[in-house]
Amino acid sequence: MGASLLTVDLGNSAAKLRAWQVDSSGALVCGARLEVASEASDPATLEPFFAAHPRLELAAMSSVAGERSTASWRELLAKSTRARLFDELSPGLDNQTREPERVGRDRLFAARGALEWIGESALVVDVGTALTVDVLIVRRAPSSAAEWPRGEFLGGAIAPGPQLLARALSSGAARLFEVVPEPDPPALGRDSAAAMRSGVGVGIRGAARELSETIAREAGLVDPPIALTGGARAFVASVFTGRRVFESEDLVHYGLCAALLQQTGLARPRSFQAR
Repeated sequence: MGASLLTVDLGNSAAKLRAWQVDSSGALVCGARLEVASEASDPATLEPFFAAHPRLELAAMSSVAGERSTASWRELLAKSTRARLFDELSPGLDNQTREPERVGRDRLFAARGALEWIGESALVVDVGTALTVDVLIVRRAPSSAAEWPRGEFLGGAIAPGPQLLARALSSGAARLFEVVPEPDPPALGRDSAAAMRSGVGVGIRGAARELSETIAREAGLVDPPIALTGGARAFVASVFTGRRVFESEDLVHYGLCAALLQQTGLARPRSFQAR
């Protein structure tokens, strides 16, 4: 058996933990998943997860949360596992944006995950608190299974996700209220709640469609594959019907695993077990 890895995707509202194993065939396999609130501070919350995986060797964290929450998670992981933590890990991409230091690490690691999983230039669409559409360009494909590919992150677009849109409507208009967004609602809302769900659900589909088409055109990509991820990805999935779509909730984690293995000099996995 190969290396045992832990990856942590720390977002604005949730922390997603994954335990990985490189098996005897060289495939990277996810053995367990856990999602808890980002503000979790009690090691007991994580005890069952780590009790089931006591031999984790290496860990990587991507955080877009505030520094206080990030620091709390560093301490929490130090108490919960003996795995060596890399929380300032480089995604291993050539970042071509104008302000590379300000790009969210989740966007970068999702792009790195797409580089390893898809292996060609693609659009990376992540739907969570925010809707992001980013461009990954493959500059050097591996000449062998052991060689790591090389890619560029060009940037893209950031828009509100469905929950953020619903919250903005209720907080920005005195006579509106917050609704629970639904994927693919009827466009014709026959009451206020239905009209708001339409505005959010149909609106985010329109945003994803327009952003994807325009960004691909500006990047010089013709019918690129879509790497689709994020907890609210169901809101935009229908936009890409008929396209090559690679959908996984673990895209950021793929990128973390690849960057961690590459930085520590370990072998490139033969394949990623997608989910």
